[in-house]
Amino acid sequence: MAKSVNGQPDHARPLISFARLLTVLVWSFYPVVYALPLLDIGGTNAFVATQIGYAAADVIAKAAYGVLIYMVAVRKSKPVEQFVTQVPDLQLRPMRAKAGLG
Repeated sequence: MAKSVNGQPDHARPLISFARLLTVLVWSFYPVVYALPLLDIGGTNAFVATQIGYAAADVIAKAAYGVLIYMVAVRKSKPVEQFVTQVPDLQLRPMRAKAGLG
């Protein structure tokens, strides 16, 4: 994993490292929640604690990852956007004509 992270652009590398850390934290949270009923928490309290724990882990695992992946995509696409805006219009005309854009 470290080799892959080091191959990423400098401005996206911290977010990808954070995603790796978040993965470990969230996945280690599930066994803890699963073990809650084993701590002699009785009846509905164990059920409610388990449901709250799974809901919290799911929100972090889905919503937080979604935002994080979006931020990585934005950071990784910045250099491409800068390159595209710097290409002279004369170089883009043949591609536009092929695409039927004039």
